[in-house]
Amino acid sequence: MRENENIYFPNLMGLRFLASLIIIIHHIEQSKKMFGLDNLFENPMIGGFGGTGVTLFFVLSGFLVTYFLLKEKAKYGEIDIRSFYKRRILRIWPLYFLIVIFGFFIIPQIDYFNLPNYNSMMKDNFILKLLLFLFIMPNFALSLFPPVPYIAVAWVIGVEEQFYLFWPNLIKRVEKHIGIFIIIIFCMILLSHGILVDLLIQGNKIIHIFHNDFLVNLVGFLNNFFMFFRIDSLIVGAIGAFILINNKMEFLDLFFSRTMQVFVLCITLIMITKGLLFSHLMYSIMFIIIILNMAANKENIFKLENRVFNYLGKISYGIYLFHPFMVIIVLKTMMYFDLEIESLHGYILLYFLSVILTVGIATLSFYLYEKRFLDYKMHYKRI
Repeated sequence: MRENENIYFPNLMGLRFLASLIIIIHHIEQSKKMFGLDNLFENPMIGGFGGTGVTLFFVLSGFLVTYFLLKEKAKYGEIDIRSFYKRRILRIWPLYFLIVIFGFFIIPQIDYFNLPNYNSMMKDNFILKLLLFLFIMPNFALSLFPPVPYIAVAWVIGVEEQFYLFWPNLIKRVEKHIGIFIIIIFCMILLSHGILVDLLIQGNKIIHIFHNDFLVNLVGFLNNFFMFFRIDSLIVGAIGAFILINNKMEFLDLFFSRTMQVFVLCITLIMITKGLLFSHLMYSIMFIIIILNMAANKENIFKLENRVFNYLGKISYGIYLFHPFMVIIVLKTMMYFDLEIESLHGYILLYFLSVILTVGIATLSFYLYEKRFLDYKMHYKRI
């Protein structure tokens, strides 16, 4: 969902849906592996789809949120932080807390939704996990404990909400040289991340020497936490917003050239299809160049602007949060009726039904539930 209805970036809704789609593919194959079925999860491309799609989500969010914050500041000379948070709460919280209720209190009571090796662990540290989700820290829960079935995907929401806690306030308080400020923040994050990774490596050596249980738990948590640390991807998106809103032609002329477009698209496709395990930062840089071209370049060579993609992008939040439920429903139903999931027609049927049902439930959620809050959210838009 775009932050402001008066400013429209073409193609980005379609790009948001594509991010959701490759994540669905990732989780379908992961679910097949969970049930001991033939799967493509070990394929480098499929195995990397989840992280790639999430990185694209983060870069998009960083770009859009920062663009509208800078636009608001340019128009009014300030940022209304309270209105910003009200808009974000009305967009994110209703559906987030709905799936948390489902994941903790409804799904575990239905035997049909039991997952191998997961549902039995729900009772372990139940209160602590619930509190972390309620305080919108699912990324911390995922770093400390096994994934909560069906709603582990909410870790992405946690990272974004934590980013929103400090980012608007920082931009509001920087009166001049905001571009330099954003770049400094980005460099600080990279530096700190590199130092922490090095410390974790050294910490592992210490653990092997002293066998200290506390260090084992601490380093295990930090390793898991920084696996999901994507603030740098959000900042890459923010840098793209700064370049666009300030019309930095030295960058835009380079990014918008046909040669650069072809180069970036080819490199990105090679990285994704080959499953090359570059840092998500490399993907983030490729994605922001693609986003800038799609959003602002009239000669963009890769277009996703059509009614179908725009609609699917509009409901992509629901698609992302509901798809784990739908994938398992389809998979277990096909297993119950002894359908040949591992055959070609079974493979096609699994994908078709998973996507169709996910789009269907996301549509119902959007129009019967989310839209009530989105309509109210419009009271707090400023530009």
